[in-house]
Amino acid sequence: PFAVADSQRQSNWVRDPSDFLKQPDLVSDYLEPFRSLIQEVKTPFEQYVCFWCIETLIPLKQFREGEVYVLFYERLRVDPVGEAGRLFAYLSEPWNATKLQAMVDHPSITTRKNSPVVLNRDVLTAWERNLSRFEMDRGREILYRFGLDHLYGEDGMPGPGSPFLATSPDARGAI
Repeated sequence: PFAVADSQRQSNWVRDPSDFLKQPDLVSDYLEPFRSLIQEVKTPFEQYVCFWCIETLIPLKQFREGEVYVLFYERLRVDPVGEAGRLFAYLSEPWNATKLQAMVDHPSITTRKNSPVVLNRDVLTAWERNLSRFEMDRGREILYRFGLDHLYGEDGMPGPGSPFLATSPDARGAI
């Protein structure tokens, strides 16, 4: 989530998570416990992390473990062939590792000129240089309050456990 938030900040994306609160059905179905949190986030970084949490929480609440395959970008980046193999095995579909590797070795046409991919930096850790300790702590607190803190470790990599929510998260304390 922090790499996404950092990328969005560098691109000057305008993303206000309070826009979600304008959708009554979405609020009543998923976001009511988080209303005050969504209204509290002020800095662009906090807003990006909050937006990521909302976009992640809703699908995870709609499915149970085993109903969908949750693919993490970080795992795909570290082991593209292995992760794609797991995805295609889940789908019971054939696939070609050689073709996949050729695609992985070529950046997307939408890749920014200052992207870590283009600059030959570690895409999975480049964000760490751009965030203050305070921002990381605030981001972790937002993840915690959404009940999504189990998804990623301190190193920014997906945790080993299930991405699905064991219990229904609620707004856990104030920022």
